[in-house]
Amino acid sequence: MKDNIYINYGKNPIKMTNDLMEKAKVSKYLKSDMKVIIKPNLVLPSSTKNGATTHSEIVEGIIKYLQTQNITDISIAEGAWVGEKTTTEAFKVCGYTDLSKRYDINLIDTKKEETIDYEIENIRFRVSKIFQETDYLINVPVLKGHCQTKLTNCLKNLKGCIPDKDKRYYHNIGLHKPIALLNTLLKPDLHIIDSICGDLTFEEGGNPIESNRILLGYDGLLLDSYCSRLIAYNPEEIEYITYSAKYNVGKLFDEHTKIIELNKSNKDNKDFIKSELAKELERYVDENSACSPCYAGLIFALNKAENNPKDSLNNNNEKNNNENEKNNNKIRIGQGFKGQTNDEDLGIGDCCKNFSKYVKGCPPSGLDILNYLNSFEFD
Repeated sequence: MKDNIYINYGKNPIKMTNDLMEKAKVSKYLKSDMKVIIKPNLVLPSSTKNGATTHSEIVEGIIKYLQTQNITDISIAEGAWVGEKTTTEAFKVCGYTDLSKRYDINLIDTKKEETIDYEIENIRFRVSKIFQETDYLINVPVLKGHCQTKLTNCLKNLKGCIPDKDKRYYHNIGLHKPIALLNTLLKPDLHIIDSICGDLTFEEGGNPIESNRILLGYDGLLLDSYCSRLIAYNPEEIEYITYSAKYNVGKLFDEHTKIIELNKSNKDNKDFIKSELAKELERYVDENSACSPCYAGLIFALNKAENNPKDSLNNNNEKNNNENEKNNNKIRIGQGFKGQTNDEDLGIGDCCKNFSKYVKGCPPSGLDILNYLNSFEFD
């Protein structure tokens, strides 16, 4: 069970989180006298709608579940990006100050906490003492892109457990190895991933891509190596994943990993919000009632594709004086294409399974779409 990955779809994060924890039988690992710390990703004071920070509703779902197990010693701990007041501001802007008042939960700014010093392979680590003293640590990252490491998710989220000086230090010496080694010191008991609307490329948000899903697992490396594929990266492209495998932080995702999906019908969200960059990339797509996880994978792939259809499709549109723009596009996605046949265009997902060329999956990963895009010849 601890080697499984659980995914839930929908637009009710509190219930989605509860259902995931029930399905994964988290209660088996809990005791009523435990001291539990929840570690979200609040990199900066920014609305969760911008794709950078953990939705407080997910943390609320965790708190409610813990309370059903008669656990009362619950804290939320985070150290936002560099700055004395950043964490306090992030707690307020992202809804955690109100959440703490409603549930009588302690908020901890890790920047103000005592640290324990370590040294591994000549790299210093100062980890907030509270994380070493807790009985059960729940990591709640946001699945999103990152300008330096490409991906930020479970493993990288633990940077919020160290002082500002060390954050600067790791950026100076290179983030990947320190991230991996930090995960040999800190091992969360549970990871619940906010993949509601993570940013396309940037850890501070701005171009959220709505996928309306939450993932759960017990192994951070397993989840990161799986989630890298969702946003169109090979795990080998993420250097800290390679380091983490070397240091036996966990297991890598492979074909034997069991994926358990809940509420598959909730993938059918046709009213998802599209960021400006997504809209720009979508100009090259004919979208007809697409589900948000499928659409998100396509946008991540399009943004990274080497063999991008932009030029050819633009040329087609110019020739036709921008008339019937969608009919000139070569990428089709959505339930509106179910049952249709097509020998010329590329279809995305099982809704397009009657196309001569389509990417399998419901939804296919961003990496699967990317690999097909890079091999597909656009006229």
